[in-house]
Parts: sequence; structure tokens; C-alpha cells
Amino acid sequence: MTKKNDYKIEIRSDEVNDILSRPPRWIIRWGIGVIFLVVLIIIIGSSFFKYPDIITAPITVTSEILPANIISKVSGRINNLLVKDGDSVEANNIVAIIESPTEYSSYKALKDLCDGFSNVITRDKIIFNYTFPANLKLENIQAAYTQFLKSYNDYKSFMEANYHEKKILIIENQIEQQRLMLNLCEQQMKISSEQYSLSKRSYKRDSLLFSQGVVAQTDIEQSRTRFLATNQQLESSKSSIVNMRLSLLQAEQSLFELNQEKEEKVKSYENSIIGNFDILLSQMAEWEQNYVLISPIRGKVSLTSFWQENQNINSGEIVLTVIPFNNKGISGKIFLPLQGAGKIKIGQRVNVKFDNYPYMEYGMLQVEIAKISKVPTTINNTKVLILDVKFPNGLTTNYGIKLELKEEMPGTSEIVTEDLSLFNRFLNPIKHVIKKNTFNRALPQKRDFDTQRGADTFCIDNDIVYCTTVNNPPKLAFFIL
Repeated sequence: MTKKNDYKIEIRSDEVNDILSRPPRWIIRWGIGVIFLVVLIIIIGSSFFKYPDIITAPITVTSEILPANIISKVSGRINNLLVKDGDSVEANNIVAIIESPTEYSSYKALKDLCDGFSNVITRDKIIFNYTFPANLKLENIQAAYTQFLKSYNDYKSFMEANYHEKKILIIENQIEQQRLMLNLCEQQMKISSEQYSLSKRSYKRDSLLFSQGVVAQTDIEQSRTRFLATNQQLESSKSSIVNMRLSLLQAEQSLFELNQEKEEKVKSYENSIIGNFDILLSQMAEWEQNYVLISPIRGKVSLTSFWQENQNINSGEIVLTVIPFNNKGISGKIFLPLQGAGKIKIGQRVNVKFDNYPYMEYGMLQVEIAKISKVPTTINNTKVLILDVKFPNGLTTNYGIKLELKEEMPGTSEIVTEDLSLFNRFLNPIKHVIKKNTFNRALPQKRDFDTQRGADTFCIDNDIVYCTTVNNPPKLAFFIL
């Protein structure tokens, strides 16, 4: 049987085979040139086109003055709800009252009295003409109020009795009388002194006459008796003056001690009143903080639920939020995880995409990093840095749409840390591989390393060179490639 290969017919001539076996040279030249040109264009284009390095983190945008969340500190029924959704409130306005054993009317009456008492009370003088009722239903603060009321009534009774003032007045009158008696004694002493001087001169004269024999013995004895009597009277006057002065000093000392005792008593009562009053104010403030909900700022009320009076509320639950008026400032905070945080710098561009405004439809905001926290904080068991951002264009997106500011707007931030070209991104891994291979070739052999460095172990693991020396004690050294 004849095989098919025996009947092959060559249909191409030598000229055709010559053309097909050797492509034209101009095609090869132009093909290589076109390929080179395309590669060159790709390389040049990759150096112009940049691919940014982006770090993604959550962001929250609020007004510059944050809204105030009013939170219930205790669980209980809402006794009074004094505002409605959308109402305007001033700072320190009461918005709701939680039920408690203390009646709010009794608390309000006591607070008004305490406010008035605080205006007149001083450390030097306490006004005791106030009347504090004893039948208030205070319960939570009853013990502190009772203690204050007792100290105040004790002080009031002490001041109304006026015991020390009356006794001081008596001693002052006694001192005045003693001073009058002292003046009389001093006058009497002057008279006695003159009588003494006269009797002394008379006795001297009679003694001279007696020595001359002019006066009899009886006369000289009578003259001497008168002299001694006036002398005795003078000494008695002096003794009376000394005793009177001593008695006056004792009375003045008693007056001083009585004044000191009064001041100590008054000071003790005043300190007791002030201390108990401070405790009462502290107890009142604690009760008010727990059961009275007060707006800390001026703004507009936004109820977080359909609250009604006599409705139960749990501790830690937000009753309402007060949104401040005319708050045009914008504040944004990025919660950045620590991984890669070293690349973040002030002034870097950030693209913000809000959850409630789809960026494909509304666009995204372009903001800048204004501040970086120095110390990380823990949020949801994760260490994060808090970055503050500024809004140079407000809430106007890159589509030209101005967004409406809503409190605590959540979103995603894309922090552009570095704009590297595609050429650099392709070149950097090549550089790393070259440096790594160059370093590996430059390392000494194990025997050379042992002799030169005295190492007994040498290994390379994940771009880190480990070696331990045979020195005593052993040391571990490592090099990061």
C-alpha cells in the first residue's frame, strides 16, 4: 500500500520559500522601534501618573460647640417633663424632674431659703433672723437639713438669750463705779496728805519750843498724837487706793475673759452652722444632679424618644439633647489606629466620605489635618490617635454640593500620606531586592565570622541577621537589612 507521504506535492517555488523564510528587515526594525517607543511611553507616563498612599480611618464631624446630651443618672419615672421637642431653652433651665422620695416643692422652698441665706452669711457675722420650716419632706437630704437646723436654732437661742452681753454690761457698770470710788479715794488721800503735812510742821514747831522749855510735856505729847493720827490716816488712804486699783484690774480681767468666752462661743456656733450648711448644700447639689435634669447650654431641644410624664427611664439613658443656637463652626475628629500612624503629618490632605451622603452622588469633602494628639487613647479596646481636621471649604464637596451639618455625622476618612508615581512604586521593590542581595554577598563566611567576630552561631531570617558571640557572658547581636 502506498503511503500518503510518498505523494506530497511541493506547491511553493524557491522564490516563495525564500520570501517566507526571511521576513523583511524593515518590518523587524519598525516593530522593535514601535515596541521600544511603547515601553518608553509607559515608563515616562508612570513617572507622571501618581498613585497616592492612603490610610483609612473612621471620622466623626460635629458642630464646633458640641450638643449637650442630658442623661438620667438614676432609674425611675419622669415626674415632670417641662419641655417639648423643638423648644428653646436657656442655660441652667430645668427640663425634667425624676421621681424621688424628696418632694420637689419642698426642695424648691429650701433652695430659695438657702440662696437667700448664702447671700447674707459671712465668716464674721451670721444673720439669725431667718426662719427655716421643720415640716419639709426632704427624705434624701433630711439628715443634713436636720443637723443644720439644730446648729442654727442653737445659735439663734444663744444670741437671743444674750447672757454674755448682760453679764458684760454688769461688769462694765461695776468697773465704772470702782473708778469713781478710786477718784474719791485719791481725793481723800490728798486731804490726808495735807493734814499730815500740817501736823508734821506743827509737831516740829512744838518740839523746838519744848526743847527751849516754852511748851509743857503734855502739849508736846498731844502734838505728837495728832501727827501720828494724820500719818495713819494717810497710810490708810494709800492702802485703800491700792486695793481699789487691784479690784479694778480684777474686774477688767473678768470683762476680758467674758468677752473671750463670748467670742469663742459665737465662733463655735458659726463654724458649726457654716459646716452643716456646706454639707446641706452638698447634699442638695447631689440630689439635684441625680433627680433634676438641667440644660447646661442655651439651645434647641431634641428629644431622643417619645418621652411622656410617668414614663420609666433607666439610668444612663439619654433623655434629650440640647443643640446650641447659631453654631456655624465645624469640628472633625479622626480616630486613627496606631498601625501606619507614623506617616501622618499636619497639613496632609484627607478625603471624607459620609455614611449618610453617598459619595458617588454627593461627592466627598477635602479637608486637612490640623492637629495630632501626642498620646494615644483607647476606644473600644483599640489604641488610636485622635486627629483634628479643618474644613477650608466648609461642607462643600468636590461636586460643588453644600451638605447640611448634622450632629455627629459618621464617615470614612482617606488620609493621603504620600503621592508616589507608578515608576517609583515599581522601582522601590527592585531597590530593596538589590540592597538585600548585596548585603548577603557582603556577609563573611561562617569560619571568617567565627575568627573575626568570635561568633558561634550565625543565621539570616526575614531580613534580620542574628549572631551570638562566644564571649563571656554571651551576647546577642542583630542587624536589620
